[in-house]
Amino acid sequence: MKSKNVLVTGANGHVGYTLTQMLVERGYRVRAGMRNVSDERKSAPLRELGVEIVELDITNPGQVEAAVQGIDGVFHVAAVLQMAGDPEAIIRPTVEGAMSVVRAAHAAGVGKIIYTSSGRTLGNSSPPNRPLDDSSWNDRARVPYSIAKTEAEKQIWAYARQHNINLVSINPLMILGPNIHRLSESTMLIDTILNNRYPIIPPIYLNIADVRDVALAHILAYENHQANGRYIVGSDPICMAKIFALVNAIHPIRIPSLKLSVWVFRLYAHIMAFVSRQKGQPPQITVAQAYEMTEGPRYVDTSKTHDELGLAFHSPEETIRATVKWLEEHPVN
Repeated sequence: MKSKNVLVTGANGHVGYTLTQMLVERGYRVRAGMRNVSDERKSAPLRELGVEIVELDITNPGQVEAAVQGIDGVFHVAAVLQMAGDPEAIIRPTVEGAMSVVRAAHAAGVGKIIYTSSGRTLGNSSPPNRPLDDSSWNDRARVPYSIAKTEAEKQIWAYARQHNINLVSINPLMILGPNIHRLSESTMLIDTILNNRYPIIPPIYLNIADVRDVALAHILAYENHQANGRYIVGSDPICMAKIFALVNAIHPIRIPSLKLSVWVFRLYAHIMAFVSRQKGQPPQITVAQAYEMTEGPRYVDTSKTHDELGLAFHSPEETIRATVKWLEEHPVN
């Protein structure tokens, strides 16, 4: 097969590493971009795969332009995976970085770009009879990460259409699964449950996406010449009480006895935000997060992903089991 020289940005992250590993297994020649190549702890897993590792800050135009030279396809995975904090520090690098990669790839004659978007660009909630699909956009984004990913995807799609660029987006929901070398905002949830650090059961629903399915969706979209638009990866919504039960069935934990209602949880977030401000500390959960997460269950239509890419998902139970087992065998600091 032609087009075997590919670049993966953010290759040392959860999705980036899993994607890089799968690409290597399928015979691709991978250039793995990451920040701080000299950080042996972060680069060691990639070095074990035998890929070419390059220093790549997606907000550095020179590094981006160098990274795409001689490349047939780009998998743009890198972003600031942080839900709360300084909005400017989350939104600007994500949006500008995405545009920088797409522009540079286009200028270098890259044949195809696969962009790692997010389920958060689709919306915060939806009923089962009107699921979110590949035409949905989030007009109620509250947290900086949701705003950043939505704006970034909109901008690169506008640029791609203007310049006739072969672009495909993968929109994963909450990513769990094996190959965790550093805790992300998503995998930290399971780690926190395993370590009995949840004082309550929050009234939220999660749509779980297995990192192996997310990575494979990228590759299938790249290899399928008819692939176009956006592809959603993730399960139907699952309440937190069930997630606690699933984890407990694999690894016994202390399940919190207190299950909060939506309005109490939002009040709790306001109180914690006030207390954190008094202490000069960042809150465990921001008010924006509390409101966005409790808008209700989010149903999604993944039929396009199944039908066009031929991808069958791991079940949430399988994904949670794989996540727990990995964290048991590979403790992450």
